[in-house]
Order: sequence, then C-alpha cells, then structure tokens
Amino acid sequence: MIDGVVPLGPGLALDAFDLQPEVVRARFVLAARRGHPTWLWPEVSVADWQAAVANLADAIAAILAGRQARITGAPAAIGVAAYSSGTGPLLGLWLDRGLLAADDDVAALLRLHLHHNRLRMAMLTAETTRLATALAAGGVRPTLLKGLHTARGYFPEAGARPVSDIDLLVEPANEPVAAAVLTELGYIAGRPSRGIPPQRDWRRLEASEAPRTLSFVHYRDPWSIDVQHSLNRRYAPGAPIARLDDLHGNGPAILGAATLPQPLLLLHLAVHAGCGFQNLTLIRLVELILVIRHDGESGALAWPAFLDAGRRAGALGMAFAALQLCEELAPGTVPVDALTACHDAAPARLRRLVARLTPATAHRVARRSFAEKFVWQRTGLGLARQLIAEIVPAQATSLAEAARIYRTRAMKLLPRAPLSSAAP
Repeated sequence: MIDGVVPLGPGLALDAFDLQPEVVRARFVLAARRGHPTWLWPEVSVADWQAAVANLADAIAAILAGRQARITGAPAAIGVAAYSSGTGPLLGLWLDRGLLAADDDVAALLRLHLHHNRLRMAMLTAETTRLATALAAGGVRPTLLKGLHTARGYFPEAGARPVSDIDLLVEPANEPVAAAVLTELGYIAGRPSRGIPPQRDWRRLEASEAPRTLSFVHYRDPWSIDVQHSLNRRYAPGAPIARLDDLHGNGPAILGAATLPQPLLLLHLAVHAGCGFQNLTLIRLVELILVIRHDGESGALAWPAFLDAGRRAGALGMAFAALQLCEELAPGTVPVDALTACHDAAPARLRRLVARLTPATAHRVARRSFAEKFVWQRTGLGLARQLIAEIVPAQATSLAEAARIYRTRAMKLLPRAPLSSAAP
C-alpha cells in the first residue's frame, strides 16, 4: 500500500524519516547561512561523511570484484553517504541478496532506501510509458536518456538506481508537439535553459516541491520531465563542446521510447558524469561499470568504435575523469589504450586533479574549488568568457533573481562555520 505506513523491519516504517516542509526549508536556510548551501546535515561532520563514503566505496569495489563485503560505521554517517552517493538502494538490494552484510540498524536503513526507490521507480516507469505513448500518438518518438534507461537495462533491478527526473531527448522540430502533449497531460512548463544542451523541465502541480526527507530518495520526492533537444554538452561558457549530436542514433526501445546505441551510450554517460565533479557520484561510476561489462560481453560495445566516436565528437577528454575512476573502482574495466587516449585528450589541469582523486573523494557535496570550476578552460579567451558568465549570471531574468544569485555567492565567500556535528 503506497500511501500507507508499511512496516519494514525493526522500528522502521515507510514514513520513519519524513520531515515537515518547514524543517526541510530551515535546513536549506541554515546551510546557506553557514556558507555551505549543499550541506544539509549539520548533525554529521564532513569528515565522518567522507569516511563513510570510503567505507561504501570499499564495499562496492569488493562486490564488483566478486567478493562479499561488510559495511561498518555510525548509521547517521552511513545513511548520508548512501544518500549523497546514490548507492543506498543498490546496497539495500545487495543486502537482500546476501552479497553485503551490515549491523542491523544500518541494514534496516539501507533496505528503507531500496523500498522507497522501488515505489518511486514503479511510478516513474508507469509515467514514462504513459508519456511515450501520448507522444507517439502525436507523431513524436522520444529517446530515453540516462537513469531510467540504465536502471531497467543494466542494474539488477530498476529499484536499485535512484533518479531525480525523466530525461527525454526530443528533436527541436518536434518541440511544439511535445509541449502540447505535456500540457494536455497536466504538466506545467519551467523556464527553458539557455545552456548546452538546451532543455526545459516540466512538472505536475501535485508533485512535491521540496524533499520529504533528507535521509534518502523518498518515493514522493520532487521529480520532473527534463526535455532536452540536443546531446551536445559543455561544462561552462568558453569550454569545448562535446558534439554528441554528430553520433546520434537509436538503440532498442524501452518503455515505448528509443534509447542510445553503443558507443554513444557509454560516451554520453561518461561525459555527463565527468564534466562536473558534482556528478562523479559512486552510483554513476557503478552505472558505467555495469554498462561496460554488460555491453562488452554482449558485443554491443567495441572499444575501437568508442575511441573513433569520441574523437569525432571531441569528447574523449570529457570522458576521462569518469572512466579513470571506474578503472580504479573496478580494475580491468577500461582497456589501457582507451584510458590512455582519454587521458591524452584531457586538459592538463583535469589530469592533475584526477590524479589526486579516488572514487570515494571525487564527488563534491560541500563545495568545489576554484581549480575544479575552471578546469576545462584551455585558453585565456575561454577563461575570460567563463569569468564574465560567472559575474553576469545568464540565468537571471530579473533584478530580483540576479540579487538572489549574488546573495548566494556572497554567502559562500563569507567566513564559514566549520562543518562539524553541531546541532542545527
């Protein structure tokens, strides 16, 4: 029963970690005031979180290598690490399958991650099918991107891979038809993005606007339809563009939508994960490893074709960080010649940064450094363009919005309170 309170184990129920909206809002306000707008867990220190992520990475590496693993540590830190890394549902599934062990309180929490995500993915799957069917009736066949595709095609079950939205690729010429279909289905359009790729979010009025909890992906957490009109990607103004549209094709259908074929699928996932360190989560590294293993064994993925496609799209350097960390998490995943080609195509700044990272330390939650923010710039002109974009935010459409953006940036520059276990 989705809307009821379902007992799941010792002391845990479906609503065990639900928070009132005002509590969630207060967490965001507190985080901004402390100069760390994305750190929403004042009861957990960043040091404890980092240790917990390392613990999870070790367990994941062992299981990917065919060994059993055990997670140890404080439940609060483990829970935040599992949530922020996106691995909670997968770890819960591995617990149920006997591949992973943990103390009872940690195990109950990870199973709650899995239970919520199973409910959420069932809903999003049904909505994707409904949307694809309606678009097809209007003569539009979308392409399903990223999480909802890989969750069904590569993970042990769809509930093991959390997603925040439904990503669809629609040809620019079909945008008016897609917009009409979404409106007819009850979706409200957000403001279009001016970046690369151009995109627009569509949300339902009844969908939540704020997380129901900050402990895991809740089945009733916010979600949207993210309609993109290009596969091209650029990390920042003035940075190179990965020209993935040059490689576009259709793979097997899932939920009534097309998917990306190999080697475009792997290139798209690696570029998305590696273009920003905020995307280099453990779940995305696991995702890449599962895709590489599955399609390598089936013959769908050929590394010479991947390298050729990456060179034509100018995207090998953007795939480097993600593929390098995949290889560290699961040695033998990426052939040496492929990794060398990606390494050589990456900017020197990026290579130096990646050399200091591990799968457990790559993902940024608290803040990014200046070096990471400008890592893709190869020329002075590109650096100048990005600096101007940082000073004059393109996403601001009014003075009030510009003021809000500048206020947020100013809070980041003020003296910061230490991220310790102080109570909110």
